[in-house]
Amino acid sequence: MRQVAYIYLAEVSTAEVQEVFRIMEPWGFQITHIGKHDPPSKRRVDREQATEVVERCDGSGTNTTFVADARSEIELTFELRDDPRWGFSTISISFPETIPARSLGEEVFRRLKPYAFICGEEGSGKEQQWKVVLTSEECPRKIRAMLAGEK
Repeated sequence: MRQVAYIYLAEVSTAEVQEVFRIMEPWGFQITHIGKHDPPSKRRVDREQATEVVERCDGSGTNTTFVADARSEIELTFELRDDPRWGFSTISISFPETIPARSLGEEVFRRLKPYAFICGEEGSGKEQQWKVVLTSEECPRKIRAMLAGEK
């Protein structure tokens, strides 16, 4: 079963976008598809070009970019939010079960210092049983409540 993970961050900088790509490289990740629409168009780009696409905003609100590697079956979705009411941005990672979610979460925490890292099974829909792998001391109450299933 494929896995999906969400990374919650205060904001996503240029360095952090590139670091996400680096984190995934040991599992064979190379960008074969990137775009603002899902599914992303087939386009091989390097980290710097991909970062430019991720940061390119089509207006205000949530800036979403889809990135995928057809060979390693790793897909990333960057959701950069400029609306202060949200208070965070997210990066989701869809990946095969051969990648240990806990190890990935620990690497993400070591290198990005996010608010939280959660994972579950891809395609589980509303019945998803999310596992909170790691949360930081700085994780806002709003996110903690959301992860705990509070309204």
